Amino acid sequence: MLSSTALKYASALADVAFEQGVSEKVGEELTGFLELATAHEGLQETLASPVLPLDVKQNIVRGIAGKAGYHRSVLNFLLVLLERNRTGQLAEIMEAYGWVLDERAGIVRVDVLSAYPLGAAMKERLEETMTKVTRKQVKLKYRIDVSLIAGLKLQVGSTVFDGTIQTELDQLRRQLEV
Repeated sequence: MLSSTALKYASALADVAFEQGVSEKVGEELTGFLELATAHEGLQETLASPVLPLDVKQNIVRGIAGKAGYHRSVLNFLLVLLERNRTGQLAEIMEAYGWVLDERAGIVRVDVLSAYPLGAAMKERLEETMTKVTRKQVKLKYRIDVSLIAGLKLQVGSTVFDGTIQTELDQLRRQLEV
């Protein structure tokens, strides 16, 4: 689940990016910066270091943004994250940014947890079903959760549809205990 902080930053970024007509470009450039920071552990440590003055870290980010040709909005956003010590949350903010963009485009994201990989036919049925249920275009994200015995757990926003065997067993156990 995304934090409210990540959603606030993502929404603010989306507002600016939409206004300037660069929402896709902003997402791509920030993803590029995140990949760079992830690939170079020293960069992450430098930007998170409380020892280095803010202006030194800002100059590093300005240098990277300048060489990469980042849009002004991307540079400004990264500088705000530095100023507020939020660079460590960039991955979560980027995930939230994707959610915000999809939401504004009328696309609903659905997290699908299963005990094992699902076949193409099952994925297709799930997509059709969720499209009917939400009455919107859906984007499904599949993840494996080995702690599940069998069944599926779907999350649409804050709503969870839990059809796992574990949940059914837990409910049966509670009924038997009464």
